[in-house]
Amino acid sequence: MALGLLVIYLPGAIQLRTLQATQAELERELMRLAADNARLAHEQEQLLTNPDYMEKVAREQYHMAREGELILKLDEPASTPASSR
Repeated sequence: MALGLLVIYLPGAIQLRTLQATQAELERELMRLAADNARLAHEQEQLLTNPDYMEKVAREQYHMAREGELILKLDEPASTPASSR
């Protein structure tokens, strides 16, 4: 009798554990996406209401300049390995 119950309920129990693991993974993804959404909403608000932030983004991400300004791109100096003694 016990073997019969095991045969009947074991596949359902395995499926339940699989579904619980999937649910936990999806809940973690949902939390990550909610955090991303909040960050993007804040950035959008800053872009719409803060002219200084808008200028900073335009200059840094899109390499824009005001009329009459000249943008100079300087390469970082290559780091040299320490000389061996």
